[in-house]
Amino acid sequence: MVQFLKLEMDFRKFARRIKWTMDRFQSRYAFFIGAGCSVPSGVPDAGDLALEWLKELRMLEGEDPGSPREQELARLGENPSRHYREVLEQLFIFEAERKMAILKLTGGIKPSEGYHTLAGLMSSANYGRYCNIAISTNFDNLLAEAFHGKDHLVVCEEESKDFIRINCSKPVIIKLSGDARHFSGDGAGQSDEAVVRMLQGLLTGLGLIFIGYGGNDKKIVKALGQLPGEALSRGVYWVNSRPPGEELSRWLDQNSAVWVRHSHFEELLSCFGREFGLTGQDPGYLESERSILKNGFRMVGNPGQIRLESLFNRYIFTTDEGEREKVMNEIGGLVGAGVTVNSPCLQSNVEMAVSNGHPRSGQLKKLYEVVSGQHRKEEITQNGYWDSLTADKTG
Repeated sequence: MVQFLKLEMDFRKFARRIKWTMDRFQSRYAFFIGAGCSVPSGVPDAGDLALEWLKELRMLEGEDPGSPREQELARLGENPSRHYREVLEQLFIFEAERKMAILKLTGGIKPSEGYHTLAGLMSSANYGRYCNIAISTNFDNLLAEAFHGKDHLVVCEEESKDFIRINCSKPVIIKLSGDARHFSGDGAGQSDEAVVRMLQGLLTGLGLIFIGYGGNDKKIVKALGQLPGEALSRGVYWVNSRPPGEELSRWLDQNSAVWVRHSHFEELLSCFGREFGLTGQDPGYLESERSILKNGFRMVGNPGQIRLESLFNRYIFTTDEGEREKVMNEIGGLVGAGVTVNSPCLQSNVEMAVSNGHPRSGQLKKLYEVVSGQHRKEEITQNGYWDSLTADKTG
């Protein structure tokens, strides 16, 4: 595996440095966001989705464990996130099926506080002109929704060839994989050359910040590799707890990328919010805050709350009973330690799951009451309440 460990940086220092370079050098940056950014909002990550779809594909194939086809399916399961699109295309063979599958995953999900902070930064009166571009490989529209109607552009891949970055002051979101309603799972879209031209036009003279991205899109990795050396003159930052595959790692090494070894999107953006003064000084963010309060969103605070919300969303979306039991145990440990999270985003996910016939809707509703702090800690840990909850597997 190629390494790019020439320089590592703590995520707090990273946030301070980005602001410092904007203040001192007027440096400009583009964000490159991946599926990891949407997990706190309730969207399963690429690896989890690939595994779930792989199980369905195995069921449809009905092959014996030792057959060549089953061996091929086992190979895909060894590193599911890197085979996400391949599994998607094999399971959903028609474009309409792919669109419906993606819409089901993204429908009804609301943007997390991290997305609200990122939108506030991109539209900031003081700093937005330095970081108003976000490139996304996600099918959801969570970042766009976080702008709450404020002026911004969303450009899907098939339209991006017509987009020219000339003194564009408003926030721009480039959707390289389209979105849920304009999804083409067959790998169609722009040619490699068109993606190179588009990225070169967007990124020349900027820095590039990868957040929550796995680096498994071959066409994008190839396009990045064809960018001229002077394109990303403000540097490259890889924000992830893990390195990408060998090809993208090699490109990061060639561009002397800085590794910010961090994977919690909410915690990172909360740090950005503090560094950039988005909690009270920026008018654009105050408008977003008022809209957040109006729509019932609240900030997820400490790492325990972030972890609890992530676990609860995993409980909702997984179809693996063994995984669900494991998640329940970890939730029990956090709740027993006094951690709760009262998030209307979670409530919306619960309501959607129950209305769609969640297999454990009875348990799900009771678990939400516990997670959201509607029961005192003593009630949960005494009188067998938690035991009765975990035993309730009614639909």
